Amino acid sequence: MAAMLAKVSDVGSGVAFNLMVSLLFALAGTGIFGVVYDLVASRAIAQRWKAMAAGLLGTFMLVLMGNFGTTAVEVPYQLGLFPKDSAYLQFLDLQHRPADLSNCPPSGSLDPNTWCGGGWWWWTYSRVVQDRDLGGGAYEVIAENPIFSFVLSDMHPHVLSLPFTMLVVGLGLNLVLSREKPANWHMLLYGIWVGGMIFLNSWDAVYLALFVGAEALRRLINNGTGWFKNSDWRGLIGFVLTLLGLTAVLYSPFFISFRSQAGGVLPNVIWPTRFPQFFIIFAPFLFLLVPFLYVEIRRGGETVNWAFARRVLIYAIGTILVLFVGLAILAWLRPEIAGIVYRLGFESGGILNVAVEVIVRRIWYGILTHALLLGILFVVVARLFAHSDRSDEQGQPLPAINYPPAAGYALLLIAAGAFLALTPEFVYLRDGFGTRINMIFKLYYQTWSLWSVAGAYAAWSLITELSWEPVKRISPRFRTVCIALLVVVIISGVVYPAAAITTRAYRDGGHLYSDVALTLDGGPSMAMGADDYSVIQCLARVATNQNDVVAEATRRGLAYTGQFGRVSALTGIPTLLGWDNHEGQWRGDTFDAAVNTLLPGGGYEHRADAIQRLYSTTDWEEARTIIRRYGITYIFVGFTERNEHNSDGTPLFNPAGLAKFADLTPVCQSGDVAAYSVVTILRGEDQQVGG
Repeated sequence: MAAMLAKVSDVGSGVAFNLMVSLLFALAGTGIFGVVYDLVASRAIAQRWKAMAAGLLGTFMLVLMGNFGTTAVEVPYQLGLFPKDSAYLQFLDLQHRPADLSNCPPSGSLDPNTWCGGGWWWWTYSRVVQDRDLGGGAYEVIAENPIFSFVLSDMHPHVLSLPFTMLVVGLGLNLVLSREKPANWHMLLYGIWVGGMIFLNSWDAVYLALFVGAEALRRLINNGTGWFKNSDWRGLIGFVLTLLGLTAVLYSPFFISFRSQAGGVLPNVIWPTRFPQFFIIFAPFLFLLVPFLYVEIRRGGETVNWAFARRVLIYAIGTILVLFVGLAILAWLRPEIAGIVYRLGFESGGILNVAVEVIVRRIWYGILTHALLLGILFVVVARLFAHSDRSDEQGQPLPAINYPPAAGYALLLIAAGAFLALTPEFVYLRDGFGTRINMIFKLYYQTWSLWSVAGAYAAWSLITELSWEPVKRISPRFRTVCIALLVVVIISGVVYPAAAITTRAYRDGGHLYSDVALTLDGGPSMAMGADDYSVIQCLARVATNQNDVVAEATRRGLAYTGQFGRVSALTGIPTLLGWDNHEGQWRGDTFDAAVNTLLPGGGYEHRADAIQRLYSTTDWEEARTIIRRYGITYIFVGFTERNEHNSDGTPLFNPAGLAKFADLTPVCQSGDVAAYSVVTILRGEDQQVGG
């Protein structure tokens, strides 16, 4: 998507990347503004300027607001308010803020450019959740939110899909507000956009369920009885089948060829999310959503269907426990799975010994988180599936549902977010990490998106609606409390972006003590110096054939390592191997076949080994064999190739092997950096090469 826009705009990779990150920020922000504005504006009593204010609040929540980590932990920590053995830090048990402060002493300043943090202090608050195994060992868990993604300048699929997420949420809102059965062309549109979410970011398949929920809500509101009629069930089943069918047909090439590192569903036996860590992440929303749910209960009055919600909750908990225990037992019976699921507990001598510890652990660490999320779902079900025993003067039953479509949709989003956040408490996908690092990451990210919409609407409802629609048994002071909570949310939420953007742009970007002008072109920051960048740019102009392949330094286990893969990244020319750590995650079980090449005489050659031999060998015939095997057209020799070392201190490439390139005539050169065409190597036209 980004490359196509870059080609059309005729800008380089460095500029295109920054423009695309900015575009995603803008599209996501304007997208949620429109959704929240429409939610509020659909209420006849809503004033336009208040709807716009709610839309702006939604924009802030989605793309600007940080979690409470900076306010509740980082600022007081840097001001030295925590002693070395701080019980508060031990209670939170954050990965990057342990009780031992010796490696990162407080700066004593509110200037974020003076804050340490084991590298990037702002990075730490995307890792608030920390899992521990039965032996106390810690495991990293990603808990990003959009502002972190934009500060990092990330462009992974979960960020690319943000604007489309808001589009799908908006389409669901339109479905609810229309009150009419979708036309055929509407269904085609839904199939294209909602199905396309899976193509863009496979985790976003959950929005298919959200869309079905929107159709169910539309039917629930239309019949007004608080439950579905037979015609509703038939229509809902038809809606689901049509949506799934269109998705399957329209994106069949993708589904046929789709590969993933996911290897099934595992029970999350030992990793409940501790409430303090969950609270730090989602407190900005909980401060608004919990009061909103309380007010909705009061608004519902006698129509709130507590009996039905209790039955649903009991059945849900029972189903969860049966499936969870069943999966846990099956995992224990398979040693290769038990070692992953139980983490050290497998060595304890029996499932009963582990069971007691696991039960105590889940109750002690996870009960508050579980209770909160289940409580949210309980209240939403009771409110949405309303009931009424009242009749009019003629004895006709009165409609049970007394909430407007906008409020119903906000409640649906709240429930969807709670369900997504609850899911990794009990299951996670088996992948290359063997933990729930990605499950928390992706589902919490979606919860943040859904609760941003619902939170902005809730703020409008609590502050504006309560001012003209007094709710029975709610004190007028309650609205004042809600206003105060919103102020806390905004002030606390703005601390992270204000500090992180400054630190990232100026200190980490090298501009704090430099007079170098800021620029849209991020390319030079990826290159290893001015000569490196100059030659890379030259190569981008020279290599115009679509079949070109550039050789550059690589090694196994690379992830987020800027000195590698920079030539291919900045030119768009394919290379043999980039960051294989991430390639392995994306390609799943096809990675081994992609990275290992079958040799003519039998056996396999890893691409990293081929690059090692190409640069290190002094035998030109061996180099030619590698060049032909992989279709290499250009060889890059720069700072990384000459100066990178292995973990044992030895040079990454044999200096004698690198010396052989000095006999060639480069197509691009600046200082000690050069790019060579392989034409003379393959033809043996250079007398020095033939030696």
